[in-house]
Amino acid sequence: FLSNPPRTTSMAVQAISKDLTTHLCKIRAPVLLVCGESDSICRDSQASMLAALKQAQPDLEMVWLRGIGHEILWEAPDRLTALISEFAASLQAASGSADLAGGDID
Repeated sequence: FLSNPPRTTSMAVQAISKDLTTHLCKIRAPVLLVCGESDSICRDSQASMLAALKQAQPDLEMVWLRGIGHEILWEAPDRLTALISEFAASLQAASGSADLAGGDID
């Protein structure tokens, strides 16, 4: 994180320090949220936002990966891929559709 250019680091700090609760609570689609249990960057700074999102989205699927930090893509790519695949399969089964990408994106 600190090895990034100063502008990149500054933008990242600004992004994680914003309270996006209002925007995130407007999501009206299935949500899979995967967090590293050892992610001190997001876990500490975003705890209240995660709680509000969970309250606004009762069907939110939140998964905490034990022993994983902030860089889930690099630390646990196979586990993340499996979780996303399972989530997509559950949506497909629930909708009875073979094509999840059939809708328009606004």
